[in-house]
Amino acid sequence: MRTDKAAGWLSAWLLCGLLPVGAGAIDMANRPIAEVRIEGLHQVPEQLLRNQIRLRQGDPYDPRMVHDDIVRLTHLGRFSTVITKVQPLP
Repeated sequence: MRTDKAAGWLSAWLLCGLLPVGAGAIDMANRPIAEVRIEGLHQVPEQLLRNQIRLRQGDPYDPRMVHDDIVRLTHLGRFSTVITKVQPLP
């Protein structure tokens, strides 16, 4: 019997429509989300995850909501790791 999570890992990417602001750090807060990409699914239907993710394309980026989404995905008990990455668009 396997004791590890059968589904493996999940990577959810939040691509935000951001414009660079000088050489300093980019403020991601409240920037619109261009895409929520889910990768690494092997045995779990994507719709199951989409139902747990509250952030949607076009929503303003909110790090607290990302945290809440991670908690909901983790509580499904189907993944050994949930990784999120916020990536500004070029």
